[in-house]
Amino acid sequence: MIRAEARASQLEIFSDFIQTGILPENVSKQELEQYCDRLITNSPNQIKSIVKLCFKNPKQLQRVIYQFSDSTLLKIAGLFTGDLVPFIADYNTDIKPVLEQLEQTRNIPAAKLRLEIWQGILFSISSQSNTKVDKFKLIE
Repeated sequence: MIRAEARASQLEIFSDFIQTGILPENVSKQELEQYCDRLITNSPNQIKSIVKLCFKNPKQLQRVIYQFSDSTLLKIAGLFTGDLVPFIADYNTDIKPVLEQLEQTRNIPAAKLRLEIWQGILFSISSQSNTKVDKFKLIE
């Protein structure tokens, strides 16, 4: 277990980074990823609240998607969907080769395509949409 003081500090660093894009000099991007991973386990409601705010701010949502690995983004998605994580993981894996073949998406840079995919996933599961996740709508 993380001490409450350390967890509060990590939560503050995570929140500040999401809001500003700035990390303290003594914290690397890899450490931020580790903090996020631990916080998802130990403080899921706080992380969920912070991420929920990102749905209202495109820059912050971009920052989350660009900063964190697919595995961490899946864990974040799991805070909102729980049992749909395996489906989202499969969708994320399966859609990439399809988009690489399509004329309309073939020339989009990989980072931009990843951003678009994750924005679609996260917006579709956010409570802001006030809808239940429809697996068929997600794959349209």
